[in-house]
Amino acid sequence: MKVSYIIYLYIVAILIGVAVLIIYRRYVLPDRTNDKIDDMFTPKTNTETLIYKAAIERLLRKFTEAQSKLLAGFMVAQSKHETANYTSNVFKNNNNAFGYKYYKGSLYQLSAGTGSPEGNAYAKYRNVQDSAREVADWIGRGQTAFSAVKTIADFATALKNGRPGYEYYHTPSNQTAQASINNYIKGMTYYYNA
Repeated sequence: MKVSYIIYLYIVAILIGVAVLIIYRRYVLPDRTNDKIDDMFTPKTNTETLIYKAAIERLLRKFTEAQSKLLAGFMVAQSKHETANYTSNVFKNNNNAFGYKYYKGSLYQLSAGTGSPEGNAYAKYRNVQDSAREVADWIGRGQTAFSAVKTIADFATALKNGRPGYEYYHTPSNQTAQASINNYIKGMTYYYNA
C-alpha cells in the first residue's frame, strides 16, 4: 500500500509540475516566436514590400507562417544582392529581381529578356511580384531543404545545394562552390542589414 501511495504522489507531483510549466509558458512567458521573426526583417521600400508580400503568398502553400516570413525576408535580401539594390539593368528592363533565367513554359515569365554572361537570357516579368512568386515557388519545390533554414548562411547554402541538379546560382570557374556560397552569404548579409 505504501509503494502505490508513493507512486500516486509522484504522479501527482509530475502533473502539478507540468501544469505550472504550461501556465508559466502561456501566461507569464510571452510567445516571442512571431515577434522575433517580424523583428528580424521589415520591408523598407515599396519594392521590398511588393517582393515580401508576393513571396509570403506563395511560400505559405508549403511552409508555416513563421518560416514563410523568415524565407520572404531572406528573399528580399537575395533580390537586393542579385540586383545591386535594384539598380541593375536586368532588374530595370525585365522586372527580374532575382537574376532568374528564362525558360519556356514558366507560369510567370513573359519572354526572354536581357542576355546573360553565361549565354542564355534572363527572364522578363510583367511585374516584380511575378518575379518573387516564381522564386518562392522554386523554393517551395525544395521544401525539405528550406524548412530547415534559420540563417542567411542556411538560405544561401540551400539555394546552392538544396535542390540537387537545380542549383540557384552559378559558381564562377575561378571559385569553389563554398567560396561562391560565402560570397552570396556576404552579399545577402550586407543587404539584409542595410
